[in-house]
Amino acid sequence: MSNAKLAGKLCGRVAVVFLALWFISQVTELLGKYEYPEYFLGFVFLFFLASSILESAKYKVFFKKMAYSIAKCTFLIWLFIKIGDHFDWTGFEYWSQYTDYFIIAFFASILIGYTIGKHRRGARAAFYGIGFLGIVFWIFAKIFNLVPEYQTLIFFGSIAAVGIGYIVGIFEEERKFRWIYEAEDFEKIEEPKIKEEARVLKSNLEIKGGNSKINIEEGSIFVPVANGKEIGGVFFGQGSYSVDAKVKKYINVFQGITVLTGDKWKNVKKSLRDAEEKDFESMGLKKDEVFDLARIQIEEKEWKKIRKRFEKTVSSIDMPFIKVRETEAGDYVKVGPIEVIDVEGKGSRVKFGPFKVGESIEWEEQALYDISAKIRTKNKEISLKIKGDKTILKEDDRMVISKPEKVIIEDGDVSLKITENKRILKSEELSIFESEGKTVLKTPDVKVILNDELTIKKDGETHVLKNAKIKQEIKDKVDDLIRDILDKKEMKELDSLLEKLKQEL
Repeated sequence: MSNAKLAGKLCGRVAVVFLALWFISQVTELLGKYEYPEYFLGFVFLFFLASSILESAKYKVFFKKMAYSIAKCTFLIWLFIKIGDHFDWTGFEYWSQYTDYFIIAFFASILIGYTIGKHRRGARAAFYGIGFLGIVFWIFAKIFNLVPEYQTLIFFGSIAAVGIGYIVGIFEEERKFRWIYEAEDFEKIEEPKIKEEARVLKSNLEIKGGNSKINIEEGSIFVPVANGKEIGGVFFGQGSYSVDAKVKKYINVFQGITVLTGDKWKNVKKSLRDAEEKDFESMGLKKDEVFDLARIQIEEKEWKKIRKRFEKTVSSIDMPFIKVRETEAGDYVKVGPIEVIDVEGKGSRVKFGPFKVGESIEWEEQALYDISAKIRTKNKEISLKIKGDKTILKEDDRMVISKPEKVIIEDGDVSLKITENKRILKSEELSIFESEGKTVLKTPDVKVILNDELTIKKDGETHVLKNAKIKQEIKDKVDDLIRDILDKKEMKELDSLLEKLKQEL
């Protein structure tokens, strides 16, 4: 455990102690009468704030997390003071005169965190955030009569920030969302076609992105795909791919037809020669058959699928600070820092700055992936898409989303989510929750909780074990248990572990 996190936990516990002392002085005279009970509350607020700031040190984006931690603390403190003042609790008559400062600190911290998080997206996003957060604060100030002498200035300053964002946006590349086009706009884009040219790879073609890799082997036949310029190709031959999902690496070797396209196709280096008759014979195909198969992949399959996707768009609104997407897949509304997502079959989520309410879902952004691979073999179809450091793999019922800070795996009734400090596995046989300092294993019959102690819950009874060797063995086997579930293997490791625990009871 890092020193900062340890200090954060210590401050959190000190805050709880002072809160307990304040509560005791509120309901009894056990500690005697104090002339200044607000001191207890002051220390509660101070150590609570320090705890959140120090615990932010474990994140890579420290300043952004710190700003959002301060925002969360100051809002909770403001709310606590409002409640305490309403019920005339002891000590709140002093702190109630400072509520305006806490809510101002809340909005200021949100603004700083939002600006830090969006600065890489350019000045437009930052100014929009400043402007619309300012408008929200102005509305809040009107309702609660905060800083009345500055309300007009806040309002006009917010409008000015939105205006500046709108103006500077002309110098920045417009971010495209999936579903952004109407069907009639889509018709203007030239339909891709194959070039009736057959080439052969003189060496292996390797494409890397994030933590994934696609390889097309030497000797594969290549047919270019273009819509005015070359945007990809159809490959006939053998290949492989790998995706690193942290706890497991997905590797597959295939033989069939691979369609490669993407925004970064122009950067893919290929060593090619003209195809000869023997190259087609080695595939068991004639030259015309290769072109026909390539044409089916692009013109009759992939393009129609893309066209159908865009024709499902019901409506799309794009204003400087309002974005609306209404599609058969779901609805997306974004007004400044406020974001509402409702995806068919996945639930809803409301997000305001760093605060999220609802399911952990995301609206899929996409103009073009850096590289998109459609692999068609005799028995299956595989999709592998790379965008920056993000990889999406789809194969049968399995979907893997892999990014440096997060991994999500869904495979039938099995789901796994890995973040910087958590791992959550759900399946019928075994569920695992792991965070810093705590591990929980749950089967239909037994629940094992490992933190400072080892607790076993079985048949309505609770047992606490002191065996340090068993505790370490559980920690060491978590990765193996997760892999066994993902690989759908027999759970021999789990059975062996449960048998050892049974002997300890």
